[in-house]
Amino acid sequence: MATYKIVIAFSLCKLRLEQNNKLVTKNCRQSSNIGNKYPLDGMPHITSYYISVERIGLCGGMNVNKPPIGNLLAQTIDETKTKELIVEVWLRIANINWGWIKDFHRIIARYLKNFKELKVLKGHSGYVIKAQFSPDGKTIVSASNDKTIRIWDVSSGEEIKKLQCSAETTTAYYSPDGNRVVFCARNKTIRIWDIRSQHEIQKLEGHSSVVTSAQFSPDGQTIVSCSLDKTVQLWDVKSSERIKTFEGHEKTVTGVNFSSDGRLVVSFSEDNTIRAVTAAQFSSDVRVIVSTSNDKTVRLWDVTTGQELNKLEGHRDIVKDACFSPDNRTIVSCSFDRTVRTWDVMTGQALQVLEGHTHSLTSVHFSPDSNYILSSSWDRTIRLWG
Repeated sequence: MATYKIVIAFSLCKLRLEQNNKLVTKNCRQSSNIGNKYPLDGMPHITSYYISVERIGLCGGMNVNKPPIGNLLAQTIDETKTKELIVEVWLRIANINWGWIKDFHRIIARYLKNFKELKVLKGHSGYVIKAQFSPDGKTIVSASNDKTIRIWDVSSGEEIKKLQCSAETTTAYYSPDGNRVVFCARNKTIRIWDIRSQHEIQKLEGHSSVVTSAQFSPDGQTIVSCSLDKTVQLWDVKSSERIKTFEGHEKTVTGVNFSSDGRLVVSFSEDNTIRAVTAAQFSSDVRVIVSTSNDKTVRLWDVTTGQELNKLEGHRDIVKDACFSPDNRTIVSCSFDRTVRTWDVMTGQALQVLEGHTHSLTSVHFSPDSNYILSSSWDRTIRLWG
């Protein structure tokens, strides 16, 4: 029977776990034993103890000290639930049962998630430029230079709807309610597709060159777009009228993203400004931006100061896209080196390298529950990892 030794480290506020005399988590100093070695089916009654949960962390390859990028990213990670689970576990010590082990495993699993390829979605006859989960995580929208926008069922991996376009498409994004898709094409237009009726319902015109990306605001009332004409434009969805044009980039603006509160927009360009490079996205709390670049790196930036917080290195070619997981704990990136990589936000360490695509990757996206990753590629496929 497996036995565990539980130790709480008051000085470092870390958790230490031993299984069958083998240290699982380490680097705890000046620690105080709560109990000795006990089987999982019971521990002796303990009448008094002290627990500190101000900085809960896990050792053994997961650095729990202050991250190199400082307190900002530490605050970005919401540790409330972790703290609650730890406290709940220790409060059960007086009358322990198997339930606490399940809770502890939930914490461990969140840090040790190993993704593997689940499905390969095939159907596009050209490069897949973009793929994104729907807000409810049940479907996927993809855009390709084969002049189609397609909707896929996540559970089955089957194509369920297809829109034939008049020109090559460059991106496609769901509306916040998941009922519409905004997409843009090489004919200088932005179009909105109603998924239920499978009809195009709006067309926005105003850019003087190819529209490279367009996205709904979080409230669904506004669209932001960018173009080879070096501008970023805002549109009113209800009237289809252009609200504002932003100028300043010196070269093609390749993408734009709204912040989760809809108050900010980050744009990225071939001019190598940190208005940004090949891709950029806000963290959900709008404190940090992750950007990718032709220089093979992923970088984190402080939204308020504009200062670089960390540089993630490991890709062997141009990094095409990156995004935060919804809980801001993990970053996923993809590259022309044909790999998808995951990174720990707190430490900046690479977690996993996912291989399977046979050509350069173009986009990555986390599912709303952070349990799945989506990737698209020039190999004409979309891959689901989980």
